[in-house]
Amino acid sequence: MEGSYSYILYGQSNNDIIIMDVEKLIKLFIADQDVADNSRALYERLIRLFFKWVFVNGYNPDGINLPIYLSYKEHLIQSEKSLLTVCSYLRVVKMFYKWTDINGFYDNITLRDNKLRIGYTGYRKKALDEVQLRLLLTSIDQSSIYGLRDYTIIHLMLFTGLRCIEVSRLNVKDVFIECSRYFIRVQGKGHLRKDDEVEISKTDYDNIDRYLTMRDIDDNERPLFISHAGRKRYNRLLPDNIGKMIKSRLVNVGLNDRMITAHSLRHSFAIIVLGYDHDIYHLQARLRHSSISNTQLYTRMHEKELLRKEGIVDMMVEKFDKL
Repeated sequence: MEGSYSYILYGQSNNDIIIMDVEKLIKLFIADQDVADNSRALYERLIRLFFKWVFVNGYNPDGINLPIYLSYKEHLIQSEKSLLTVCSYLRVVKMFYKWTDINGFYDNITLRDNKLRIGYTGYRKKALDEVQLRLLLTSIDQSSIYGLRDYTIIHLMLFTGLRCIEVSRLNVKDVFIECSRYFIRVQGKGHLRKDDEVEISKTDYDNIDRYLTMRDIDDNERPLFISHAGRKRYNRLLPDNIGKMIKSRLVNVGLNDRMITAHSLRHSFAIIVLGYDHDIYHLQARLRHSSISNTQLYTRMHEKELLRKEGIVDMMVEKFDKL
């Protein structure tokens, strides 16, 4: 029961007083984090997992030191979690002990921990090539409201790089025209308000217009994309709904690969942009990355795709031989 820390901690021999202190400390730590609610919930879950491991292994929370922390680190590494996941778990523990040190509760026992060296492993999701993208888009029957909605979402994500959560947050009023150009207002990942304006193509604008016309909607406050069936009819499509819909569409055309998901559309968008414009700063702006280092990973991905192109080595040799 990861979400019920009191269930994990009560009844541990003679440690009740210490246990109450740890519970209170966790609540103070979480309340002190200036992050979004979903991040705060994640931090709480991960720090509770750490203390669950502490008590299961019979350690006293007042006596946690670097060797114990390193034992937890080794426990995570030996599990089936990816190194990226392990790093995210450890990051929260490090944040906790940095906070306890600053506030005079416990020393920061993680200071001398060496970072895990993950290296570049490439994106965990694949980009789709041109043939796969055409196959996906042409397979969707746009005569039904379901098909038109799905086609509109997939086309929009492919040519804007929007994430599922960003598409889910869109309302009808977020689509607008300015100086004969078409835009949507986006609440980006980790943002608290819709403070990004993303330009879209006329094709995407027309797709949205056709979908809204079929919905016969006249309320600009309504969600842009909704469910059309079941008990949740007319409700906003949630990010998970969008991801499952896209995955289903991919599987239907034979792209049943765990490495190909809704997020593959964002990767595909990056590859398309790099194919037309090799300016990494332009791509950074398009993807709305705060750090250029995140964007550079896409350039590596693009380079790998170029190297995989069939016959490129023979073409290079043939050109050299003609010199």
